[in-house]
Amino acid sequence: MPFPEAPRVIYQNNPLIQVICQIRFPPILRIDTETPVDFQEGVRKQFPGYEMTYDESIDALPQSFSNSLPSEMREILSLGRTRRHQFHSKENTWTVSLTRDFVALETNRYKEWEDFRERLHLVSSALFQIYEPAYVTRLGLRYKNVIDRKKLGLENVEWRDLFADFVLGQFASDETSNLVVDHHGRTLVKLNEHGDLVRIEYGLVINSAGDPSNKMYLLDHDFYTEKETEANANNLAIKLNYFNAANGKLFNWCITNRLRTAMGPI
Repeated sequence: MPFPEAPRVIYQNNPLIQVICQIRFPPILRIDTETPVDFQEGVRKQFPGYEMTYDESIDALPQSFSNSLPSEMREILSLGRTRRHQFHSKENTWTVSLTRDFVALETNRYKEWEDFRERLHLVSSALFQIYEPAYVTRLGLRYKNVIDRKKLGLENVEWRDLFADFVLGQFASDETSNLVVDHHGRTLVKLNEHGDLVRIEYGLVINSAGDPSNKMYLLDHDFYTEKETEANANNLAIKLNYFNAANGKLFNWCITNRLRTAMGPI
């Protein structure tokens, strides 16, 4: 693993806005043609809410245009629709998405890995027992952090005092740090010799629902492997534990002690 060792911490001022795990597999057409009754029973205690939507469907077209199409054309376009079954927690802070070629667990209230892993094990076990995919084509675990200096009491602190040079770009330079108006970067890093990768995206973002003058900093870490993997919940858990540990080391490597202290590590 290319990132230096670091102690595991949980931040009182948690910057995570989204954590998502996606398991992709060869298409299983019955997920598109049947109501997933058995799958719902497998996850319903944790995710009692349900809704069904469509991906890449005629519904994505402007309504004025789709309404003007002949019924035969509408029917043809509808044949290409992919069903997305979504199961929600009672508080609507956790979502399971099931389509014919992937299942995903997503939350905007991440607290600790053990809690996420337990829910994911429930979801993946239901998938493997009911639909029996031949194998997993892609396994991904993604962490999206947004650092808001206002919330952390660091409003007047320069970005270069909060982040490592690796993700700062021109912010790291004394000559250009005050001149940068916008900044984004993307890096793909090889984790090991087994085909595991992490795509790191970073840069300035603005909360459209908040103060547009309050620029925040994004750290988006997408760990994944596209190596064919046995469809087994326990085997996947080993890989995901590895990704989770790598994320902790990467995040720690990207930030300074000034930011680390402000987030309240415990």
